[in-house]
Amino acid sequence: MSKKNKKKKDQGGGAAAETAPAATDAPDAPGGAPAPGASEATAATAATADRAASPDAPMMLKAIVFLCGAGIMSLEITGSRLLAPHFGNSVYVWSALIGLFMGALATGYYGGGNLADKMPRFSLLGVIVATAAVLVMMLPLVASPVCHALSGLGLRWGPLTASAILFFAPSALLGMVSPFSVKLATRDITKVGRVAGRLYALSTVGSIFGTLFTAFFLIPTLGVNNIVKLTGGALLVTAILAILADRQRAARATPGSTMAGLGAISFLCLGFAAAPPTPVAPISSTDRLLIETDSAYHHIAVVDTDDCYCHVGNPPPGGCRYLQFDNYRESGIHLVKPYDSAAEYSEMFDLAWLLEDEIESVLFIGGGGGLGPRVWARRYPKVKRLDLVEIDPEVVEVAKRFFYFEEKGPVKAHVEDGRMFVRSRPDEQWDVAILDAFTIGGRIPPHLVTAEYFDELRAQLHPERGILMANINASLEGDKSLIYRAVVRTMRHVFEGAEEPGRELSGERRGRVHVFPKPSWWAGPRDTRNIFVVATVTDRFAGEKLPPIRDALARKASGIADEIRGDALEAGGDESWAQFFELQRADRYLEFAQSYLTTPVETHDVPLLTDDFAPIEDMAF
Repeated sequence: MSKKNKKKKDQGGGAAAETAPAATDAPDAPGGAPAPGASEATAATAATADRAASPDAPMMLKAIVFLCGAGIMSLEITGSRLLAPHFGNSVYVWSALIGLFMGALATGYYGGGNLADKMPRFSLLGVIVATAAVLVMMLPLVASPVCHALSGLGLRWGPLTASAILFFAPSALLGMVSPFSVKLATRDITKVGRVAGRLYALSTVGSIFGTLFTAFFLIPTLGVNNIVKLTGGALLVTAILAILADRQRAARATPGSTMAGLGAISFLCLGFAAAPPTPVAPISSTDRLLIETDSAYHHIAVVDTDDCYCHVGNPPPGGCRYLQFDNYRESGIHLVKPYDSAAEYSEMFDLAWLLEDEIESVLFIGGGGGLGPRVWARRYPKVKRLDLVEIDPEVVEVAKRFFYFEEKGPVKAHVEDGRMFVRSRPDEQWDVAILDAFTIGGRIPPHLVTAEYFDELRAQLHPERGILMANINASLEGDKSLIYRAVVRTMRHVFEGAEEPGRELSGERRGRVHVFPKPSWWAGPRDTRNIFVVATVTDRFAGEKLPPIRDALARKASGIADEIRGDALEAGGDESWAQFFELQRADRYLEFAQSYLTTPVETHDVPLLTDDFAPIEDMAF
């Protein structure tokens, strides 16, 4: 053969090598034994032939990639709800989840790419996805015990560690799907970029779908535990698709061992799906669970119990009913007419009458069981308008169904964010605004404690008799007092005009800020309790010192308490429990007034809360 012809032949062979999959022609070693690398070459050749011979593989791959992309983000969204009862819904929880999932996906991309080069089989892809399905199915059983055990690690390390234990493994396994799918779908190395781009785009579209569908539709409809089980089931179906796609072995039949393993995994997943989830907050033997549901904002439960923890002495017949968000009780009622509050803190709303005699309109921000406006409508008929603003429609429905809340007379409910409600009604005005949207366990919406929001509220309070009351769960001293003292500093700036560097306020500020800690025989200054921070648009006491203010309030409270007792005894009748509750309320009214804080509140070491800087998550709660 001439050198010219030999050169042409070599060039032709080189061109063919560039378009053919790599490692398809490994020669045998002397004596007929396979040369080193021949087994790998044979496997690669078989895998290439499988992909070329299976026209359905690309569509199956698309379904697998889409479903796994949706599953990852559905797991991340529901993951936040699994962590929330124990660690809150703070920026730390979301940062832990996002960072953890990104790290898991990176691990999955790296490991999946390496594994796909060695064993590019649909059956292996199915095993990977099936394993992820099993781990996801286990979450409702293990999430609550794991989070409870780690709750002592704090607001940062607690959610990060819990996220790693619960979500890293299934997320990493799902992260292996995309690079694995690129390997399986690539028939022509010159088009690998196009294949990779399309599959990763499809995975991202699946993630978008999983995010929106889970948050907008599934959580309000199915509940978190059912969504997790549904996600695991969808991943199991995805695994079955991958196994069925591997039809080239054993005369196009899936091996019996593979089917047996898949069947075992399916039964395991069914077992996890049928098992009841571990309760977020186990109820005692004396409790009766009436409803448990997930909304877009809370895990909601309503519980009847004979243990009325806010009642002193013999409990009333029927016990009490409590509204529970996640694993914290928020409000409650006695199950005897007139269904008064079984949570003492809500009686402190009445402190507004110590500071103002003429109250005709009240804005309640934060719904709970709807106790505030319902009770005020009965006790104070001269109040002409009682607006309840609650962002969660499910909470309003629960209040109507289980806590005797009704929209009638002066009472009207508004399903809206507390700040947007005020901003969207610039021409409306109230005498009193009661800010009770801060739930136990650290869930404080930062946008409801800033100077900007307080200024918006102040502008829509009556210019003479306007009062803003904020209920804060905090301690008076120590680390757990930071949020309360920051709110005091912010209210002083807005209502009293206290100077703050770099901030100017429009108009004259002539108000006063008062503090009423809830009386407690067991709570010391470093123990958490309800603290009401009350700001008035005008200073009723003209610069008076704090001890004389407390004495004046106590005298007024004593007169009001006498009126309450007189009315209760005069009413008499058969409703002895109603009378008892009123007499008890009279005693508490005086206690609440006498709890007026007469020591100065130190605020030099806490920040002014603004829309730009409100580090609520850094404040122990």
